[in-house]
Amino acid sequence: MLPESMDVKPLEGPAQAGLPPSGAPPKKKGRAWIWVVLVAVLAVCLCVVVVGAGAMLFTDQGKSLTAQLVAYFISPTPTATATPTATPRPTATPTPRPTLTPTSIPIPQECGMSSPYFGPIHIGTLVILGRHRPVDGYANWVDDMQAYVGRQAQVTVLAGLDSGGCPVVNVDVDGGAWYWRVRDMTIVE
Repeated sequence: MLPESMDVKPLEGPAQAGLPPSGAPPKKKGRAWIWVVLVAVLAVCLCVVVVGAGAMLFTDQGKSLTAQLVAYFISPTPTATATPTATPRPTATPTPRPTLTPTSIPIPQECGMSSPYFGPIHIGTLVILGRHRPVDGYANWVDDMQAYVGRQAQVTVLAGLDSGGCPVVNVDVDGGAWYWRVRDMTIVE
């Protein structure tokens, strides 16, 4: 029990209870400012991208970007007033034959290699096949290969070295049946 000298009065009204005058609980500070800042940063980034793209599209030597934008959007474009003409018919032209031209990197002529070097020849190179020249009396040649000599072929496999140490490849024209020495080929360009 409380002594009578202490006079305790009940709280009256919302202000005395720590509530705002309306009686509603106090508002918490929200995080809406984060969204405002984020949108502002994104807007600035978008402006930078648009201006940068415009500068790349319209930059021309000797003209300011403003002058180019004005010329692009305001200057009238001339209209074509020419009379249409008939479309010319194509004429038959002969198909040019492939020409043999020397490359800046020569085809390796050496044999006796321990690891293959193909020079400018790679998979997909167009070549004219040639008869193998003997190395130490060995030509790595069979008579069935003669049917392909002088024909154009595409390299399909960089096969390695033959028994004479010469770099050899497979080609499409013989179905990859034979090894062809690169030293006896000519590149088609």
